[in-house]
Amino acid sequence: MKGRDFIITGLQSWDIPIGSNAIDIAKQIALDNRVLYVNSPLDMMTMYRNKPTAETKRRLEVLKKQKKPIRKISKNLWVLDFPFYVWSINGLPDGFLFDFFNKINNKKIFKYTKKIAGQLGLNDPIHLIDNDIYTGRLRKELQY
Repeated sequence: MKGRDFIITGLQSWDIPIGSNAIDIAKQIALDNRVLYVNSPLDMMTMYRNKPTAETKRRLEVLKKQKKPIRKISKNLWVLDFPFYVWSINGLPDGFLFDFFNKINNKKIFKYTKKIAGQLGLNDPIHLIDNDIYTGRLRKELQY
């Protein structure tokens, strides 16, 4: 496949210090297609409870407006970090509260991703989801 646009979401941050299949796939696809790799936004608990790591450092800098949210990795590959945080939901039990806050998070994520994809001129992107259990199931409902 050549000349298509892709958005890749997953749980592994672009800045993860170990290897990642999703990142390797993004690099390979970007040889012949345009790719937007979307890092998961930081959640409140991660921001306030954990010390910055290699994986979260840049996302914190984007939140503090010290870095831009979009970075170009190569001719056809961009990485998106969000300039906002989301609600921490992974500790909530399955049910109404989890679904409610997950939907709020996802609307925010998809709205911003759609905006950036438009700025990059990505048209009718193919969305690849790598193990993204929180946002993946709402993808069809929220559409890009």
